[in-house]
Amino acid sequence: MSKKNAAKLAVEDVLVSGNQSVVRYNVVSPSGATMPACDWLTFEGGKLARVRSYYERPAEIRSD
Repeated sequence: MSKKNAAKLAVEDVLVSGNQSVVRYNVVSPSGATMPACDWLTFEGGKLARVRSYYERPAEIRSD
């Protein structure tokens, strides 16, 4: 997520189970648009091993 697309990240929830965690947050664009998103994190050996991000960019901040 680049600075041109995200002015702020606002964490809503953090859920933890074993070696996995889900962080649910809102991405706020410079124009004020809000986009819900979440990251599913997996840890192995005490280190971050995998990040799976889920989001949909609003039309107003898409570059395509």
